[in-house]
Amino acid sequence: MASPGIEAEGSTLAPLTPPARGDRHKRHLRNYLLDKSLQLRYVAFVVTVSVTLTTALSVLLWRQATQASQTIRETMASPGMDWLAEETKAKLLGSLQTTDAYLGLTMLGVGVGLCIVLGIYLIVLTHKVAGPLYKIGYYFDSIRDGKLRPATELRNGDHLQDFFHQFKGMNDALVARTGREVTLYAELLAAAEAASVSSEALAELRALKEEREATLAA
Repeated sequence: MASPGIEAEGSTLAPLTPPARGDRHKRHLRNYLLDKSLQLRYVAFVVTVSVTLTTALSVLLWRQATQASQTIRETMASPGMDWLAEETKAKLLGSLQTTDAYLGLTMLGVGVGLCIVLGIYLIVLTHKVAGPLYKIGYYFDSIRDGKLRPATELRNGDHLQDFFHQFKGMNDALVARTGREVTLYAELLAAAEAASVSSEALAELRALKEEREATLAA
């Protein structure tokens, strides 16, 4: 996984930098698609299922409505309806045609609106899962590169809170332990210098202390 701020070639992950503590609850539109492959595939699947079910229901309602309209047309065309004025028949037929067209447009509009609302909702929902996973991946990359830093909290509304708190506890414990090691190395070096001790082992210890300090300072 690429480090935040740098998108790997061919990757579908959007750049993400863990927010500072004072800004950790803010969301930015550009970061809602953190893992396009995963999120859009999930959205496409759910939307496709919803469209299929909605289309089937719409077709059923449409057939019932058009059959009812056709029954009324056939009834008005029968010899027993001669008493009804032709002008009135024309108005009724026109009203039926308008109603059928309005019903079709309404169902189409509802279907399109449902897809849009559902798609946006699913992007936001999957973002609340992809965000914590991507943030954890960022800290894993930092540990791999020898750079330790305390983990910031997740934003309000993010999922996987319990899992992230366990990871944060592990990461912060690693940072604290490395800090104690640096303090211990410094005390040992100070004691050796006070005793005028000089050896290759102390040089290695000093190099190790500097390496640990660089890790925490990154």
